[in-house]
Amino acid sequence: MPIAATASLVYSMLFATFAYLLPGYQTFKAVERKSSDDVREWACYWTVLATLYCLQPFIDLLASWLPFYYLAKLGFLLGLWYPSTKWAQYLYARGFSPLVSSYEADIDKLYMDGRTKLADLMGQHASTLKGHSLTLLILPAATSLISLLLRHSFTLQLADLLADLMGQHASTLK
Repeated sequence: MPIAATASLVYSMLFATFAYLLPGYQTFKAVERKSSDDVREWACYWTVLATLYCLQPFIDLLASWLPFYYLAKLGFLLGLWYPSTKWAQYLYARGFSPLVSSYEADIDKLYMDGRTKLADLMGQHASTLKGHSLTLLILPAATSLISLLLRHSFTLQLADLLADLMGQHASTLK
């Protein structure tokens, strides 16, 4: 495996561990202990992380050319995750909370309008969605199964049978 691919894999695993896995477990423990202070701290973490996640494409576009950018990004994430640094609480209190609070009424209105429009849209197309929901679930699974069977040279007859069944079912959607 080339060095770049290995580095990318290691970075992705570390990022997932420190961004999601460990904080998720610590959030679980805080909720189970019913510690409102800990739950609040982790709620701040998840809010800041979600905000940074949404900004990440723009930040990456502007800064990814910098040397050691991804290492610095991982270091920042560690600081955000590590409870004694309180970086998440600081960013929440100094940045996120004041900004969102000043637009809270507008955000609530936008959210409720969007929710209402989505509910109307779902209501208008409920019967269509109900009819296709099984297909939407089965088609990818069957396609993956066929691919797996073909890749590993299992019985081609079973793969052909599944393909024929899926072809017949797919033609009823048109």
